[in-house]
Amino acid sequence: GTICGSTMALDLVKEHFKIFLGNRYFMDKEPWQIVSITTTVVLSGVWLWGFVFQEERVKSPKPLSQPYESAYPLLHSYLGVRCSSEVSTAAGGPAAAEEVLFVFWSVISSTGGVSSPSLVTRGKRMMFRIVRQIPAVAHKIDSEMKKINKSFEEEVIHRNQGNEYIVSLPDQGKRHEEIVDMVKRYLTLGDYHWQSGFVSGAVYYYDQNLIKLLTDVYGLASYTNPLHPDIFPGVCKMEAEVVRMTANLFHGGPASCGTMTTGGTESILMACKAYRDYASEEWGIKQPEIVLPKTAHTAFDKAGLYFKIHLKHVPVDSTTYAVDIKAMQRAITRNTILLVGSAPNFPYGTMDDIEAIAALGLRKGIPVHVDACLGGFIIAFMRQAGFSLPPFDFAVPGVTSISADTHKASLLCQNVLYLLEFKSHLVFFCEKPEGKIIGIHMRPQVKPPLQ
Repeated sequence: GTICGSTMALDLVKEHFKIFLGNRYFMDKEPWQIVSITTTVVLSGVWLWGFVFQEERVKSPKPLSQPYESAYPLLHSYLGVRCSSEVSTAAGGPAAAEEVLFVFWSVISSTGGVSSPSLVTRGKRMMFRIVRQIPAVAHKIDSEMKKINKSFEEEVIHRNQGNEYIVSLPDQGKRHEEIVDMVKRYLTLGDYHWQSGFVSGAVYYYDQNLIKLLTDVYGLASYTNPLHPDIFPGVCKMEAEVVRMTANLFHGGPASCGTMTTGGTESILMACKAYRDYASEEWGIKQPEIVLPKTAHTAFDKAGLYFKIHLKHVPVDSTTYAVDIKAMQRAITRNTILLVGSAPNFPYGTMDDIEAIAALGLRKGIPVHVDACLGGFIIAFMRQAGFSLPPFDFAVPGVTSISADTHKASLLCQNVLYLLEFKSHLVFFCEKPEGKIIGIHMRPQVKPPLQ
């Protein structure tokens, strides 16, 4: 009886408190004011809740205690790669062609739960957006942007050296010789003598005999389209052979495959997109994050903007300029979909500790991408040349993808690169309702023969 009486008394106090608080606050308010205040409070509460708590990983990745195909059926279903029939046959048939560069053996561990990106970071971003609306601040930002745009225009005008721009189609077409002479004249513009072959970040080798060979090859294949290997099987065969050579060079296993992109930026973009899509499909991550060194290439920042991936830049060691592994570990959350290391990085030419990053990835169940765009085709031969170099490629357990530029000291022209990946979320599927046609658009990903 005592317990029952106490409960009733407590409920009575709560009810009187609610009536007293509500009536006292709203007793002098008009109905529309009551509705407005209530709506504002409710919506503000919903917004605050959404700001503080975000939808995170909803299911844990599966440990690889079972075969790869059964552990990751969705991943396996996305691994269709386009190649010619002879490549598929030489590689062991369609089933072998669906294998990937680096399987997640021992990469994924049982993790789960919910975490939230930095509340401070989100607060700063929101505050900056608000501050930008202040007229004085907006005017200052606009003024600085105009200065930057003006400096760009002046630099372009200077480099063009007074030559007029052709902005409309000519009334009469130009002859072959005129077009060639115009191109030659344009290529002499500028202040850099890039023909010497030593302009870091742009030209690494220049030889007239090599240029002649490349020009002849490009000329022969200029009208081919690698998106149609059924029409141009020879192009797919050439790509498959080069990808296999590259995979072997970076110690890729028999399941390795790769794709050709237009350069280092696209390779990094496609890698980030593939990891984002895989994490969303398999792990349910809706707020993906990538942890990378501050010295990582800016293409990762571009990928973050394009694909709505939050980048968490971590500092580097002040002596070695390699990424701080402890800082990288602290930056990892349940939303982390990728760890990045450079071999080497662009600002200093130093290499991150890929073995340590890969080991961290193995412990946390997170893939690791190695950006070897700058010097991948040089450091691959360092040991053969007698130099001691830590391993950085697929010989390191935990490394799941590599990007490497062939135009940097590997005797090819700009905008040719191979991205070696462990999965194939680069494919774009589109179902057309008209006639129930399934459209597949992708850059050919090939699994070349093992010979």
